[in-house]
Amino acid sequence: MKDRKQKKGFTLIEMLVATALFLTVITASIGIFLSTIMANSKINAMQEVENEVRYIVEMISKEIRLGTIYYDYYEEVYGEGFKNPVPIVALRDNADNISYFALNGDTWSPGIVQMSLNNGDTWSDLSTNSIIVDSLDFYLLPDSNPFAQDAEIIKQPMVILYLQAHYNKQNASDGQIRIQTVISSRQYKK
Repeated sequence: MKDRKQKKGFTLIEMLVATALFLTVITASIGIFLSTIMANSKINAMQEVENEVRYIVEMISKEIRLGTIYYDYYEEVYGEGFKNPVPIVALRDNADNISYFALNGDTWSPGIVQMSLNNGDTWSDLSTNSIIVDSLDFYLLPDSNPFAQDAEIIKQPMVILYLQAHYNKQNASDGQIRIQTVISSRQYKK
């Protein structure tokens, strides 16, 4: 018998098993990496929607707190008894300036919240094209002018604001938000 020297190395089967294990680990690592990236993009989309909605609500809230509901607008548009919710909020400030907030938009830019601070002459966008506001409803309380001459009791005017928005990208459900808040006017006058 010949004395064979043992060669050190790996056999073909050992190499195939090692390669299969390596590919399994790499595939699992890539899956975890991709799911982390997707989760991060969802969080960023949600933060962007929240920031935009927070800005819109703060702008509307500021005008409501510093003014009061302009009930004459609703009597002109809807008649004596309007029904809540209304699609537009009309406000009057201390200097009798009228401002409006509404959900507007067209085919190219749907779901844009707009405001007019000069009696409705010009409108400017409060929201950007990065989000789409699906609904913006205002519930006015009380539903009649508490400052009218024939009003028996002065009630503090309040607006319940309901807003629903989503991220303006392919997968819109990733950044969807609904918010409801009550804002009261700080003006009391008869």
